[in-house]
Amino acid sequence: MTEINHSKPKEKILTLVLASCMLLMVFVFLQARLKQPSLLVHNSPQALVPQESSAMSEIATLMQEVGNHPNDHERILKLVQALIHAEEWIPAENFARRACNLAPESFDAHFLLAIILHKKGDYNAVRKSLEKALTLRDDAAARYSLGILYIYFLNQKTEGLAQLQQALQSQNLTPQLKQAITDELAKES
Repeated sequence: MTEINHSKPKEKILTLVLASCMLLMVFVFLQARLKQPSLLVHNSPQALVPQESSAMSEIATLMQEVGNHPNDHERILKLVQALIHAEEWIPAENFARRACNLAPESFDAHFLLAIILHKKGDYNAVRKSLEKALTLRDDAAARYSLGILYIYFLNQKTEGLAQLQQALQSQNLTPQLKQAITDELAKES
């Protein structure tokens, strides 16, 4: 019974970490879109549609695009992100796995799959997915997520601390992530 009480905060921490990583990815995506104004649609009628309806409409549109281009892993990844946002975990996992199979070299596909698998509580599968993503690209957020996973969910503190230390050396380390890693290392000292 005590283990269950301790795992709840751990799950919340990793969920927050993975969610913040997802938000960071969305922020970077949106920032890139804003730098290319020709890609923006102004005065979109969808702005008048309620958000839930808009999300489902986006998913329906993306599903149709994926149906028309079943081997386009970039479109599948967009669909996976929309499904995650809508908390449609089963189809999100199915499409994430499809993206991983179509493009096994895709960091994003493996990272998104890890987020979904965490929601399911399949922590060994999360570890494998994050480790695969890190073989494709060194990424501070993925290393941080793996470190947190090792420490709080897999009870492998040494491995987790090593991942956090490596995350501090990553090229794409943001000030916020650096602070989170530093705070986490201070807790473990």
